[in-house]
Amino acid sequence: EAASFDVLQERLRHQAEELDIQSKQQKQHLMDELQEATAFSAKQQELLVAAASRAKVAASQELEQALAELAAERQLALSKESGWGDDIALTETTPAEVEALKEEL
Repeated sequence: EAASFDVLQERLRHQAEELDIQSKQQKQHLMDELQEATAFSAKQQELLVAAASRAKVAASQELEQALAELAAERQLALSKESGWGDDIALTETTPAEVEALKEEL
């Protein structure tokens, strides 16, 4: 009976070791998956920030262009009102004129 108890105790010890190994492997697997998900999330966030930055730059450029066009139209309208008519050549809108128009808006 003592021998069967020793055999049973040895089996239980062996099973405990196997369970410990499996637990460590599962923990490592989960840690690897978490690290991969975190890296993916960081890369995704980096891509979103870059896309938002590009969109902001594009919108700013579109706004500057629209303001320059509006300033040119305003300049043409003022020249027509002042009697210069179509004889005046349109000049390039200066950055100062664009800034003045921004302030007026």
